Order: sequence, then structure tokens, then C-alpha cells
Amino acid sequence: MPYSQELGRFEGPIAVIDNDGQVEIVVAHNNLLGTVHGLTVVGDMAQSWRPGRKIWNQHAYSITNVDDDGGVPAQPTPNWPQYNNFRSGDLSPADGLVAPDLEMLTPEACVNDCTADLLNVWVQLGNTGAGPLLAGATVDVYGTPMGMLEVLLTTVDVPLALAPGEFADAISIPIDLTDLEQIRLVATPKETECKVDMANEIVILPPFCPSPG
Repeated sequence: MPYSQELGRFEGPIAVIDNDGQVEIVVAHNNLLGTVHGLTVVGDMAQSWRPGRKIWNQHAYSITNVDDDGGVPAQPTPNWPQYNNFRSGDLSPADGLVAPDLEMLTPEACVNDCTADLLNVWVQLGNTGAGPLLAGATVDVYGTPMGMLEVLLTTVDVPLALAPGEFADAISIPIDLTDLEQIRLVATPKETECKVDMANEIVILPPFCPSPG
């Protein structure tokens, strides 16, 4: 087909349009290609796509030819040395080996914040990788009731951006201790990380509330 007819279907914007930190693909339709009109937005329900920007200012878009506030540089810096892409809002560095690496810590001084039935677990998320973590993470809390299989108790969304080597402030996660014999927390980034290992997991065993002194 002529280039102008295919333009809207195959070269749509790739940008963050719903403020979730991850890119969506926007496809425009017209009456030259059928009965579908308007816009179609495609995203990943599992939120595993790479993070991106919230702006797409022109057909020949590149990351460096427009600022985050919509301003256009008089002399744009070429985008390929840093990002190695074109018409993409993907913020990944050009080196495919440079990636974030999520790590979760439990500050020992805060673990004891509990009563007989409720434990407030303080966790701290950090990025020990070589690339920035931009799309945030989730923390799944699993519990093993007495004599039963492990179950998911809750999922906590942590919207954060971490530079390489940066750790965020600790957050508190309340957990109902009723009939639990084990607690397991698993942190999962919303983008590809360098490696998945035990640094993303914390297991807490009884006694959940150590005796004072």
C-alpha cells in the first residue's frame, strides 16, 4: 500500500499516556484501511514493558529532540550515542548489559514493631545495578498458615525511581499474624532487571515478636 495509507497503522507514538511509568503504543486508524476509526492504545497488563517518557511531539520523534516540558532545543543532541533508538520513548541505555538490580532490605531495628496479632515489617528497596530503576516495583507478602500451603496476603505497590546505588526510605507493611508460621516478602521490579536472586526476597520466621530486653 502507499506509504501514506500505512503511516497511521505502523508508525504510531510509543509513549506513557496513562501516568503508569510504562510505555503504550498508540495506533491511529482511518477510513482508507477499513471501518475502524479513531485511536487504539496497546499496553501490557502485566506491566513488564520498559519505562518511557510522557511526551511524543512529532512523527520524527527522538528522545533528545524535545524536553520533558515540551520545549524544543535549538540544537538537539543526537539520540543514538546514548539511547541507540529512533521514534521510541524507551529510556533504556544503549548498552543492553546496563540494567537496574532491585534489592530489598529489612532494617533490623524496625522488625520488632509488633503486637501479639500484628507485625509492622519495615522494608527498604534499593538499586544495586548499573542502570536506573524507573518504573517502580511491587512487594508481595506471602504467609504460611499453620499446617497449610503458602498464600498471598497482600501486594504493595511502590512507585519509585532509583538511580544506580540509591536506596529509598523504608516503608512499613502491616501483616496480620493470626495462625502464621512463616512470612515471605518478594520484591518485583516493573521492568527487566540485571538478575533475579535472593536479594529480592525476605523470609521471617517465629518468634515474630521477640521478647524485650
